[in-house]
Amino acid sequence: MTHIAFALLAGAGFACSALLGLFGIRVSAALRLVSIAVAAGVLLAIAFADLLPEAFSRTSTARAAFAFAVGLLLLLAIETATSAHTHHHDAEDRARYPVDDLSTYHALIPFSVGLGLHNLTDGLTIGASAELSRAAATGVTVGILIHQLPVGISFAAVLGSHRASRATVVRLALLLAVAIPIGATAVLAAGTLSSDHLGVLLGAAGGALTYVATGNLLPEMQSEQPGWLIALTFAATLLLAVCWFTVIAPG
Repeated sequence: MTHIAFALLAGAGFACSALLGLFGIRVSAALRLVSIAVAAGVLLAIAFADLLPEAFSRTSTARAAFAFAVGLLLLLAIETATSAHTHHHDAEDRARYPVDDLSTYHALIPFSVGLGLHNLTDGLTIGASAELSRAAATGVTVGILIHQLPVGISFAAVLGSHRASRATVVRLALLLAVAIPIGATAVLAAGTLSSDHLGVLLGAAGGALTYVATGNLLPEMQSEQPGWLIALTFAATLLLAVCWFTVIAPG
């Protein structure tokens, strides 16, 4: 039960930072671009400075690279499917969602799936730490909790840039937060999770977040002629986040 409590704590950390979007800050065009730049930088840093190095350390290079490609292609397939759904079933969707929320609903599907896979993997890591000493398991949990704070901030930035409703912010934040204890519970119920399998999941999560950043956020940032300030914001965020995951809060 201790590790479930650890996973709930990590989920609460994500939820608290993710719910920053509820403060109701009005999102101007400039702030929207800044938010997208920050989110893209954080997600790329998570993928390449945190998830992939850990994946390569736990499984073979071939397995980790293949899992990365599968995670990226999975998000591409999801976005393609949801875009097709928007085109062919527009009337059906407009009956279920307000006009202003329709584009937000479909745009957030790949983003939410990517973060969901990432959070589930963090939960699996906490569950797998049950085989370690209490001190080591606590260290793993603290690391994941620190790691989840910028992830939640990235979530808040993206939903704020899309002007998502408060109900949407709360619903997605809680759903993604719950993925962490679900992952931990699944490992504890199954008995064990090999390092090799965890490495594959980390690689897939890295691919998913890479697609979210490069396939969604960066093109959207560039499509509105952001200028040097936005480009520098992205670069600074990426460098600071890489430092965070490799120096300040490694592992």
